Amino acid sequence: MPSPSYWVKKAETARRLIDKNGRAITIVKLSQALDDNAKPWRGEAAPRTTPEDSVDAIGVFVPLSSQQILGIQASPDLDVTRGQQICLVAANNSAGDLTLHNEILDGGTRWRIVRAQLLQPGSTALLYAFEVKQ
Repeated sequence: MPSPSYWVKKAETARRLIDKNGRAITIVKLSQALDDNAKPWRGEAAPRTTPEDSVDAIGVFVPLSSQQILGIQASPDLDVTRGQQICLVAANNSAGDLTLHNEILDGGTRWRIVRAQLLQPGSTALLYAFEVKQ
């Protein structure tokens, strides 16, 4: 098994390549606050108005067919929920757990996160792979 310093170097390489080839995006965690506590099934009427969290990042969009090449676990679900692309984002430990976020804003395009996976061999977080669709 490779040493931890090996994975730290891989994480630095992933960050450098994504920063060089990616574009600015915002990863958004929509508000989960309830408008009416007596009717929790209704949720919030406008969850985008005041999101719980947002993180500015650099992302690289690749075709969905890149999943196996990148070592991303393919979805066992039906194709109904399958995304259109994969957005790769270098892991940043200070940003918190990005797998809990709901959307990616890419300029004027809003992508819904269908599935999020953190690629983390051992204790070193390398990158996030978000399966997204419009």
